[in-house]
Amino acid sequence: HEITERFQPAQDMAERYVLEELEIEDVLPYVKDWRKLPIYGTERVDLIHSCLENGLEELHRRALVLECLRLHDSYFRLHWLCPEPEDGKGEKGSSISSSSSTYRSAISCAGWNRSVIS
Repeated sequence: HEITERFQPAQDMAERYVLEELEIEDVLPYVKDWRKLPIYGTERVDLIHSCLENGLEELHRRALVLECLRLHDSYFRLHWLCPEPEDGKGEKGSSISSSSSTYRSAISCAGWNRSVIS
C-alpha cells in the first residue's frame, strides 16, 4: 500500500494496521523505528486525504494514527480535522505552526486515547 510503503522495518504490519487487520497494540513496538524515517512529501499527504474524500473514513483515521505515532504533522498542517465551531470562529482550515498544538488538536478531535500514543 502506498500509504505505508516506506515504513521500515515492519511495513507489512503498518499496512495490516491501516487495513484493519491489526490493532494499535500490534504496531506499537515499531513506532520508535518509524519515527526515525524520513517520510515526507505532499503526495503521501494527498493520498491519505483522498481516503477521506472517497469515503474510506476508517482507512483515513488509521493512516492519521500512524502519522501521530510517528510524530509527524505534515498532514495536519494542510488539513484541519475538527469541524468549524458553530459560532463560525476558530482555526478551521488554518495552518498550525506548533507541532504540540497540532497533536493535541488531532488527538482531542479524533477522540484517541492519549496514553496509547505517548
